[in-house]
Amino acid sequence: MSIFIERLLERLQAHETAWSEEDRAVAAEAEAILHPAATAAAPSEWMETVILSRAGDAPLKFRGELLTYNEDRYPGGEQNRWWRLAVYRTEGKRLVVAVGYRTCWAAEADSDFAAPATDPSCVATLFREALETLIPNAIGYPPGEAYANRQIAMLQSLRCNFEQQMSEIFKELPECAEQIE
Repeated sequence: MSIFIERLLERLQAHETAWSEEDRAVAAEAEAILHPAATAAAPSEWMETVILSRAGDAPLKFRGELLTYNEDRYPGGEQNRWWRLAVYRTEGKRLVVAVGYRTCWAAEADSDFAAPATDPSCVATLFREALETLIPNAIGYPPGEAYANRQIAMLQSLRCNFEQQMSEIFKELPECAEQIE
């Protein structure tokens, strides 16, 4: 049986550039069965060191890979505030949520959030936490009644865009789907 697995693995590795995430996982399992000591110590070849900024906190550093990314800034538009959402998988198979708030306004600052998920079901919760942590940084319009409606509309637009991006991110993460019986 192990000779069959070795030959199959050799044939698959010849076409490694076209591998899907599932192909890589199957190959890693086969490699672990054949050579448990070697695979336990060897880092995954497609993983890299990732360092994510966090507002008011130390950066988050891990070896991992980007699973999905979504940015809602459109080239050539009048968009002055936008979000960058990403999910990574660490070498230890944990998911990491990263969110960046970006602005072009001089009085406002970019801000970042990153946190590891304890399990895939926590990813949505971490995205919501990021939104509530970063949205106060969206200073927007001057305080006062004259700009109140504009400020409300700006914040609603930021929330709506964020939620739309979350939906796009989850299309790429079936392991985060809510499971019901």
